[in-house]
Amino acid sequence: MSSNSLSSEYKKLEKTILKMKNNLKSKFKKINLTDLNWKKPFESLLPAKEEEKVKGAEQVQTLFEFPEKEESAEDLEKKKKREVIFEMALFLVLGILLGITIKTEALKRITIGFNDYKIINGKNAYNISDMKNTLEEQAEAAQAQTAQQQVQQKSAQPQ
Repeated sequence: MSSNSLSSEYKKLEKTILKMKNNLKSKFKKINLTDLNWKKPFESLLPAKEEEKVKGAEQVQTLFEFPEKEESAEDLEKKKKREVIFEMALFLVLGILLGITIKTEALKRITIGFNDYKIINGKNAYNISDMKNTLEEQAEAAQAQTAQQQVQQKSAQPQ
């Protein structure tokens, strides 16, 4: 193909595009649409160049950033002190609540002291005074047996 034929085809293509554009303009006028930039809603979906992405990111950041006052060092120290005091107060409240819950649970399960007589004897309960009495009786019985055995041994020995 020669350059003349390419240029002529290019001109034909350009004419058809202009006709289509004019047709679209007239249709948009009928619909009352004045904006012919149809790419605008789809720009965020299209791949953008790196420079445009950076520009867009900067614009987004500036849209959502709020102007903040620069705080002095004294204000920052005061805020830190307040935060530390607040945290300590929370730890104090947590400690008190934890102590109360541990105490109430311990009272339900552990009995030490003068309230021991109120404990209901269970199946596995031991009566220490009864155990002492039985041990004393067994010890006396054992002593009596050993005394009898000694007496029998002495009587069995020839004199």
